[in-house]
Amino acid sequence: IMVDPDGSVVASPQGELVQSLCDNPPAAPVVATNVATAQETRPRACQSMYPNPPFLASIGYRDGEYIEERTRSTFTQVYDFAREPIEIVSYSPWEVTEDTCSRPLVRTAQWEYGTQACPIGSQGEHRIRRTRQDEMIDYAKDGNTNIQTIPASHVRLGEWETVANLCYFTTDVDVTETRGLNCLPTHVGYIAQSRQKQSIITHYHDPIHQGLERTTVTYSDWATLQNTCMVICKGQNEPPFCAYAPAAGSTGSGYGADGNNESVDVDGDGIGDYGNDAAAAAAGHTDGVSVEGSCGACNGPSDNSNTNNNDGDGGDGPGGACVLCTAMNARYGFGSFRQTLWAKHAEEHLTPYHRTGYHMMALPLIRYAYGREGIGSSVVRKSMEHIARERTADIWAEKRDTKRRLLGRIYRGFFEPLSYGLGRLAKGRAIAGVKDVPALAIRNPQKGLST
Repeated sequence: IMVDPDGSVVASPQGELVQSLCDNPPAAPVVATNVATAQETRPRACQSMYPNPPFLASIGYRDGEYIEERTRSTFTQVYDFAREPIEIVSYSPWEVTEDTCSRPLVRTAQWEYGTQACPIGSQGEHRIRRTRQDEMIDYAKDGNTNIQTIPASHVRLGEWETVANLCYFTTDVDVTETRGLNCLPTHVGYIAQSRQKQSIITHYHDPIHQGLERTTVTYSDWATLQNTCMVICKGQNEPPFCAYAPAAGSTGSGYGADGNNESVDVDGDGIGDYGNDAAAAAAGHTDGVSVEGSCGACNGPSDNSNTNNNDGDGGDGPGGACVLCTAMNARYGFGSFRQTLWAKHAEEHLTPYHRTGYHMMALPLIRYAYGREGIGSSVVRKSMEHIARERTADIWAEKRDTKRRLLGRIYRGFFEPLSYGLGRLAKGRAIAGVKDVPALAIRNPQKGLST
């Protein structure tokens, strides 16, 4: 098929042979024939080739290439006589060799949800989300009319963002709580108990959820730390606390610790002085030994006895370190906190001379303040108890390295040197009568003391 450069079909070429009719005709002409071919290409605009997309007409095919190709043939004849050569050019039809015309399409963005791990040591859930868009390439030659059938060539993902941060961590706060219980009306002493208070506090990482924070509190059962309750003996059994009180709901004798035939010897004479260890400890003796037989008259150690610690009647136990605390405890039953604190302070900072001088000052005042009732004894008693409270508060503040108690410091600055001076003059001897303080204090029980 012969076509012109524009691709139009043309008629086949016609030739002419001129020949002389003379007497001697010429020989046939020698013709040289040559056929040459070449490839031609041309690019076309995608939008001109696909002007009307099947859908989303506002988005035309503008990406990619549209390439056509054809063959150009040249036929040449050359003669051996005076004649111009003949040249015939023909073209094959244009054919598409490359068609990548396309357009990018993006589906509507959608949320993609997920969770993120909470920090180490935390619990809960961290909810997050991000946008997701599928990108597609719509090729014109495919003739797609349904966008859902076009596979995604790329996924466009947004940054993760927090929807709700519910991560939290907990802290445990353990506190030991104590309380003091009164003994039965027929007993003297006190019961000290403790329990564990556990507070689990929930903290959220995101401040917006601070309103969700909560504290869960649990308590253990009360456990008895110390029970110094003693029954009050009658008649010949003096002083009146001759036996340790039996456990609640049980019974015990007026002599033995649990109704048995044993007692505690604290002065080394082999004869029982107290009904049991608790009764001996309440009187300031912590190094007694158990001996057979009841404590007899329960009269405690002899006045001239002297232990290895040179305690005498005073001792270094609760009764010896703080006879005023012992009197207050026997009278009101508030517990042994002051006794324990004063004893520890005396052990670390004071000397036996301080104890001797303190007993010399305190015992006469205690006999007067707690041994009778009246305006004078009431004033003395309240004054002594006030001094004890202020001194305790200052010692406690000093141990905790917090702000000191002014009155407590003044009282300590006056009475501690005075006690040392008196004790020095008395050569640190034991002062008789310390063990009688609880009995003296309970003869006229009072109520309403602020502890």
